[in-house]
Amino acid sequence: MRIVVQNQKGGVGKTTTARNLASALVQQGLAACVVLADLDPQAHLSAMLPCADASAGDDAARWLAGADVRAAPVAGETGLALLRAAADLPDPAPALSMPAGADWMIVDTAPGWSELTVALCRWADLVLCPLEPDFLGLSGLARLLERFTQYDLPHDRLRFLLCRHSPRLNLHRDVQARLAERFGESQLLPVTISNSVRISESAGFGRSVLAHAPDSACALEYLTLARLLAGTPPISTKRSVA
Repeated sequence: MRIVVQNQKGGVGKTTTARNLASALVQQGLAACVVLADLDPQAHLSAMLPCADASAGDDAARWLAGADVRAAPVAGETGLALLRAAADLPDPAPALSMPAGADWMIVDTAPGWSELTVALCRWADLVLCPLEPDFLGLSGLARLLERFTQYDLPHDRLRFLLCRHSPRLNLHRDVQARLAERFGESQLLPVTISNSVRISESAGFGRSVLAHAPDSACALEYLTLARLLAGTPPISTKRSVA
């Protein structure tokens, strides 16, 4: 499975989602090897992932150039590896391939839109778009849909994930209802990611939220997201949330 995490708007939870989705996949045995590629010049994903020997692995620029690459293993998370950020990214090779050994690849893109974004969206099996359920989130979503139409990209590859969601807020419930009416569960994912301090804390400790706060609501949500994307029945066990 090839997933590109993309939104033209920054600060919507792209990097957090890429990082925790990857951990959720390997933790549940849904993937043998997930390779994360950091294509954001801010390199936040690279900073969040503690690699035992990051210098031994290749960067995302070599992957885009079509070279055979080796991702750096993430310390303490067997089955998770990183192609670290690079200062300059080339135009992608005509036929991008998965790194050797990877059965899932998750690409964290930069905010905005470019020819590189277009190429990655054509390459991906799914384009996962995290967004906040507010006016600016809807505005960013509208621009993304316009770009997909402009470049003749398949709209059915899009999946929308509401992040920093609070069901207590009328605005969030209204936006969720509007998106559900337009896209249905086939594209608006039925799981939402809570607005939780646990996610921010986990990044500071260099861990996934699953390791940092395994009984939290957001940990369960990322586990559920992984199962949805893998086509596996959702988690049915009850767990306490924080």
